[in-house]
Amino acid sequence: MAYKQHFIEWWTGRDTTAPNAWREYQISGSSGGAEYISNTDGAGDDGGGIKIKSGTGNAQFALDMNDKCQFNQDGCVMISVWSRNTNISGAETIKMGTMESNYTAGNVFYIRDRGNESTLYAFAKNGSGNTSTAMSTANTQNVWRQTKTELKSSSAEASCNGTLEATMENTHLPTVAQQPTFTIDNGNGVNTYASCRFMEIYNT
Repeated sequence: MAYKQHFIEWWTGRDTTAPNAWREYQISGSSGGAEYISNTDGAGDDGGGIKIKSGTGNAQFALDMNDKCQFNQDGCVMISVWSRNTNISGAETIKMGTMESNYTAGNVFYIRDRGNESTLYAFAKNGSGNTSTAMSTANTQNVWRQTKTELKSSSAEASCNGTLEATMENTHLPTVAQQPTFTIDNGNGVNTYASCRFMEIYNT
């Protein structure tokens, strides 16, 4: 029987860094971080929440649950409200979804926003390979979107703003337990930003 873990984060009501459930993880590069934002912090920051920046150099920064993988690879839902901000143009990438317990391993399912792609993509990967599927939602800077990823026993689904946009079969779906992650990569050597103001993840 699946463990009915259920977690909700509003990313509000605080004024410093990420709360204790979250790890701020500089995967590569330096000077990345997370900070709470107000309604007056600039374009794309309206509505509050938390803002992450990649850092400089060939940098990646992530918020995750410090490798506490409490969510089932064959039965969990993740809902998020997030926005891309500045410096998203070429290979700069935002990822919102789930992954296993470290960033070098191969079990993930997320929605990708990349500067050189015209739409969002759903991306799945396990030890045997990976699959990506184009979604219909355009990549748009400074616009909040609500996304949903759902891992099932033999398929996975990705939705945006209430519309199902991608379905994947089980060939490349994760095979181990997952944790939520909000990740940003830069491809131009300067800080790249993204914001999130709601995240919910639960086992089904």
